[in-house]
Amino acid sequence: YAEFDVLSIPYPGCELFSELKASNYMSDKVHFDWTQGFVNATIDVPPLVMDKLMVDWKNYKTWNLTKITQNYLKLFLHILHNGDGGLLVHCISGWDRTPLFISLIRLSLWADGAIHQSLTALEILYLTLAYDWLLFGHQLASRLSKGEEILFFCFHFLNRICDEEYSVSAVHRNLISQFDSELFVEGVMQGTVND
Repeated sequence: YAEFDVLSIPYPGCELFSELKASNYMSDKVHFDWTQGFVNATIDVPPLVMDKLMVDWKNYKTWNLTKITQNYLKLFLHILHNGDGGLLVHCISGWDRTPLFISLIRLSLWADGAIHQSLTALEILYLTLAYDWLLFGHQLASRLSKGEEILFFCFHFLNRICDEEYSVSAVHRNLISQFDSELFVEGVMQGTVND
């Protein structure tokens, strides 16, 4: 692993997502308590990357769930777009936070037309649910029984990353197509879209 640049970007565990449900899914109002005794990870992002993104990384402990997710996604997309290699994302267990970010990255790149160009909105939804979440061990039934709706958050969060700052595409998105895709995904999540 000598050739890897390892970044430490602490992200709240699944327990926080039960607070999301209690806050009526208003992720702007959900904050992680970084003062808990078991929290020992600190952020470590190379200065060159920090400076290019114009994000105040030192204040990550003050960010709400929306802001921390947005900033980390910006970081991953920046590395993919501007780096000279790939990106490996992995959390401690790899079945909650890892699929959250892999799914957000995949959906963002798909929306930009950078990957999976032949897939429809429904097909990319099936791909990310089956491959990124379920095949990699997400314990959906267990998480739901505890009210830890991290998978729901992933798709609910998509409307928070529609701005160009979350795009690797140099061309502006077609807003009508984007709007149609958002309505379709929202309809699928609510069960109102027919095949």
